[in-house]
Amino acid sequence: LANQNTLFLPFLIGFTMQVLEKVYHGEVPAAELQMFIDATAVAEDGTITRAAFDDTVASMRAKATEFMTNQHQVLSGACETSSSEVMQTNLRRHTRSKAGPTDKYSQPLVTSQEYGWSQTGEDLKTKRAAKMSCKETQYAAELIKCGVYF
Repeated sequence: LANQNTLFLPFLIGFTMQVLEKVYHGEVPAAELQMFIDATAVAEDGTITRAAFDDTVASMRAKATEFMTNQHQVLSGACETSSSEVMQTNLRRHTRSKAGPTDKYSQPLVTSQEYGWSQTGEDLKTKRAAKMSCKETQYAAELIKCGVYF
């Protein structure tokens, strides 16, 4: 360290890794670390001022808050009731939702929903074919037509 208000880039990376490991409770995603390093203003001699570091932390906090706000707005459409009493009444009366899962969520919630998630109703229709009978059924049908009943 040059002084209390200046950091070197290798120290910043190590220090940032330690902080983010505590935040993530384990391994830090490389994209998150790189975004933090890219947002930090580094001087020509490779030092970082304390003010630049604090500004980076503030901008990253603002980005995280904005992301969480946007994420809440995306997911808030899935909420149909504001109280557990209304929800339980809807469950008891078997009331259907106003919107289907593809209208509420942008992505499938579980992997079993991936099939058909973005397909239209026409894509999901199965091809209809005439019922084919086996030889025994055809023989029995001919016997019935001739008046032979079992």
